Amino acid sequence: MSSLKLGNENGGRGRGRIELALTKRKPKPPPKCLTKPAERAIWRKLWAAPVSVLWETDYEDELVLDLVYLRARLRAEGIEAPLGVIGQIRSLEDRLLLSPRARRVAGIVLVKPEPARKAGAGKASGVGADRRRQIVEGRA
Repeated sequence: MSSLKLGNENGGRGRGRIELALTKRKPKPPPKCLTKPAERAIWRKLWAAPVSVLWETDYEDELVLDLVYLRARLRAEGIEAPLGVIGQIRSLEDRLLLSPRARRVAGIVLVKPEPARKAGAGKASGVGADRRRQIVEGRA
């Protein structure tokens, strides 16, 4: 199953919707310029995000790299970090569609992947016909 699904909930009218499977991806290897373990961990975490499937150009690599440096700086400096660092982090998170608001504005929805059906399973999961009949007839 692909982790990216395009669709339109308005019957063909208006902006479409992009569905991304809510699964972790295999992270892109960190570049050699990230030498500190904390920076490399942040890189791997960002690239494991479901929205990273949309980051396919060198431009996004640079944005992710900037975000890694800013997050590492904030962790290192703590409350001593300038307030502007937090604003820069939030701005980059929005540009990379990491924040819920940015995803909502872009029409991106994270969905749980459908579980794979077991081979030979003849019955669909959920409420069976007999149980439904009991509920309808008030014998539940």
